[in-house]
Amino acid sequence: MSFVKQVQNEEAPELVRRIFEAGQKQYGLVFNNWRVFAQSPELLRPFAQFIGAVTSPIRLSKRTFELAVLKTSLLNQCNY
Repeated sequence: MSFVKQVQNEEAPELVRRIFEAGQKQYGLVFNNWRVFAQSPELLRPFAQFIGAVTSPIRLSKRTFELAVLKTSLLNQCNY
């Protein structure tokens, strides 16, 4: 259960819905932190652009990228 409200696709404004669709297309899902940031589309847009900039030039396979995210989360003792 989430303690912070997450914007779902059905309730998302048009701008947020387009960002969600782009995330779904690129990553295969919409990350939970995107759903939280979507409460403020002015915050979500630059955050999504940042994530796109960080991930696109690296050209890692999806598996390698996910392993790097998992390892980073473990090192930071994240429960996510």
